[in-house]
Amino acid sequence: MTLKTENFSGDILPRGMRKVIGAGEISPYSLFPGTPYLAPGKNTLVIMKRETYLDQHQHHNTWLNYLAFYKDEMQVLQKRLEEVVAKNTGHEVLAMVEHFQNQLILQREQHDILRHDIKQYENQIEKLFENNPVFAENSRPREEAELSDRVETFGRLFHEMKEELYHFVARRL
Repeated sequence: MTLKTENFSGDILPRGMRKVIGAGEISPYSLFPGTPYLAPGKNTLVIMKRETYLDQHQHHNTWLNYLAFYKDEMQVLQKRLEEVVAKNTGHEVLAMVEHFQNQLILQREQHDILRHDIKQYENQIEKLFENNPVFAENSRPREEAELSDRVETFGRLFHEMKEELYHFVARRL
């Protein structure tokens, strides 16, 4: 028997709850945090757990680390473009370099906006704990699904752009 939990951002369970992984149905008992039950048709013991502000804080720190990594990657990509320009002076090559530089500018802008929004949400959590730590510790956090989707989308688009850029650089160097 295995134990599995996963974040859930849908409408079936209350906010902050977790869903069954791999099960076709949700047990009525799953609505109670900490209540273990056997997933229907699976050999999986599931324990429902409320997401806390501390969980969200850890998510935010992870996302900020990802963003710091992406920022470093953008500097590496910019250096690769500079190498291409140093070795190629053709009009077509320079046009593609400009295209990728514009993509990097857009990625930096989205990076900064996303980082700012994560920091703002962190500030809200910090204020909540400063004003009423007991309430903050025992209340459900508001959903951060939109922020999570934005981080995931940023990462996916960044990787697509990076892959295109490396294909271009490989052909030109």
